Amino acid sequence: MMKELHLQTERERQLELHLVGTVRQIHSLTVKSIKNQKKLEEESREATKKLEHCQDQRRVREQCTEEVLRNAEKAKQQLLELQQLREIEQATMDEYRAACERLVLRELAGDIVEGRGTAMKSQEISSVEVEKLSVDSRDRIGEYTMINEYRTPIKRLHDEKQRLLDREVRSAIIRQEKLDDELNKSDSRREKLERDSCQLGKEMEIFDREFRESVDRERQLQLLIKDKKTKSEKAKQEVNGAQWAVQNELDLAKNQEKLLLHEVNMSSERSSKFHQEIWQVDKRQCWLDQMKSTCNDEGSARELLQQTSLENDVLKERLQQLVKSEQDLSKGLLQAQENMTVSKRGLEIASESLNNLLGMTDQDWKGSKQTAQTCLILEKESNLQELLNEARDRQQRVEEETDLTLSKETELHMKLLKVSENERIFKIPIRQLKYSESGKCS
Repeated sequence: MMKELHLQTERERQLELHLVGTVRQIHSLTVKSIKNQKKLEEESREATKKLEHCQDQRRVREQCTEEVLRNAEKAKQQLLELQQLREIEQATMDEYRAACERLVLRELAGDIVEGRGTAMKSQEISSVEVEKLSVDSRDRIGEYTMINEYRTPIKRLHDEKQRLLDREVRSAIIRQEKLDDELNKSDSRREKLERDSCQLGKEMEIFDREFRESVDRERQLQLLIKDKKTKSEKAKQEVNGAQWAVQNELDLAKNQEKLLLHEVNMSSERSSKFHQEIWQVDKRQCWLDQMKSTCNDEGSARELLQQTSLENDVLKERLQQLVKSEQDLSKGLLQAQENMTVSKRGLEIASESLNNLLGMTDQDWKGSKQTAQTCLILEKESNLQELLNEARDRQQRVEEETDLTLSKETELHMKLLKVSENERIFKIPIRQLKYSESGKCS
């Protein structure tokens, strides 16, 4: 009886020792799992900080990107203004060419000058003719008056007197025809000279207007050259600055995208490890539950088993919390990665747009340096102004000469009217002669 009891006690002691060793192994695994949980929790915490930092950086980059895009829009607006300046410049140059054509056409026309020369020549001829008519009329009127006042009772002398009077009347008819012809010519010349004088006045106004417009174009071209160069330089600087900023942001976005992809993979690995740890906790807990039935209510094994079981419960609860946190972190990382991809695509589009703008600004930059044609037009505007002044002076001299010719024509016309008025003495005798001759014809 005593030997069997001793064996039983020894066996129980050995079982107790084996149980304690097993529980200690399980406890050691639990401690190791706690360390792994803390390590993974620290990694998750670091990943969360990185995500928050990444989100902060993304917000900063979004603001920078908005600023860059605003600068790009400013550069684009500068280019649009440059395009408008080029259109204004081209229109100004076209106006210059049109003004030159108008000047050449007016110079080639010369109809007023030629017409005035013809009128002056005609006036000179008429002036000589009128002077002859005036002298002849004065002499004939004196002769007619003297013959008409002569009184004689002798019929033969009376008939001779009548014959002389008729001769003077017929001479007056010829002079009247010449006077009428000269009056008509004078009226035509006066009408032509008045039209020419009016046209010359308008031409001078046109030359004045052309001169003012040329001065305005010259001033506008000077401002255009200066403004174009300033805007071109500013546009190039803004595009280069925006391009550098976009490229810098794009490089940061690519690096951030790689980092986020790495963090997403790491989060997935941590989540797997958390689930693996929970599975191991459950497995250890199952072992502990099985050992509870073989463990005495008192003793070190029982105490260690309860402690290990409690630690497993705490560890599992913490691991479950970490799994949920890791899921939230993973969602945040995936969303941040998606946002970064969208932001990167926007930056790539902005970079392409800026490259196009850069090509346009390079072209405008070259154009701003190659302003030889515009400068040549600017120089020619000064020459055009001199030509316009010369043309205006010529027109003014022509107008003065035309006005002088018109004044002479008015004097000649008045002289013709005076001669015609003196010839009124033959008005009744002419009628009588025509009536007498018409009676003879009948």
